[in-house]
Formats: sequence, structure tokens, C-alpha cells
Amino acid sequence: SDSLDTVKKAYRELVKRYHPDRLPVNASPQLRRLYEERLIKVNNAYKTILLLHEPQQRTVIIDVEQLDAVAEMIETAEKAARSGEKSSGIIEKAYKAAETLVKTLHKSAGLLCRSEHFYDLVTDLMIHDVLSVEEFEVLADARRYANSDAKNEVSLKDAVTLVRRIRGVYLKIRERHIKPGNGHLR
Repeated sequence: SDSLDTVKKAYRELVKRYHPDRLPVNASPQLRRLYEERLIKVNNAYKTILLLHEPQQRTVIIDVEQLDAVAEMIETAEKAARSGEKSSGIIEKAYKAAETLVKTLHKSAGLLCRSEHFYDLVTDLMIHDVLSVEEFEVLADARRYANSDAKNEVSLKDAVTLVRRIRGVYLKIRERHIKPGNGHLR
């Protein structure tokens, strides 16, 4: 148990060091991506250690109603894209859907987190195998786009692609975690 506590302490220090939110606002996109990649590696290593120490997998079951708000937010972002709204508005709507999805999953998984920061929650979900690395990356991209000073410069095509990717994550999560016999896929 002492060795696991040491690992947890080291993990927390590495997460603090490589957390993209700790970068200055004007940090380059390349530096942000580098920090995200390092954070993913740190998370994967920590996840592997936890699995070796505690091999049980967390079961997360969500009522369909809990995800309805996320579906509506994704649909709103898709409608905004079809109506020709600026990419910054589409990105804001897509990020709101991603953020709501992450908070819903975190609460449903019964996870406790010291922080309500998006990256902390999404990292926690990945460590506990609620999210895959690929899903983590999509949700991290949503955060990166939404917090970027250059979000007004993001192309409409990239904004639409982000919405599609978030919908893909939503559908995978819905398929994995909805109670059997409790709703249908949208």
C-alpha cells in the first residue's frame, strides 16, 4: 500500500506538471499538444499500474434520460453548423455537450475528484476505464478548441468535424453504458 501511495503521489505531481490548463494562455498549439500527449502517456502508465494492483473493472450504468441533454446539445451544435453559424459558436456548443457528457459520466461512475476542471474529470474517467484513450483525445480536443484564442480562426469544416467526433464518442458511451431495455440509440 505504501508503494501505491508513492505512485499516486508521483502521478499527481506529473499530472500537475503536464496538465494543459497550466500552460500560459498564449502557449503555442504545438506545446499544448505536447503536454496533452505527455499527459496521455502518464495516464496510461498510471492506469496500467492500477490495473496490476486492482484488476477489477468499474461498471457504469446510466439511465437514458441522463444522456438526453447531451444528445440535445449535440443536435443544437449540428443545427448551428447547418444554418451557417460561425465556427466559434459551433465549437462552444460542441464543448458544452462534451463537458456535460464528462460530468454525467463522472457522476454515474461514482468517482470522486478533488477538482471540477474538465481535464481532471476526463482524466479520471480514462484512468478508471470509463473512457478509452481515443475518446479522451476527442474530448480533450473539444476543450482545446473551446479554450483557444484562435477559435474564431477554426474553419467551419474543423468545427463540424469536432461535432461529429463528439457525437461518435457519445454514441459509443451510450452503447456501452445505457441500462439494457432503457431507450434506443438516437
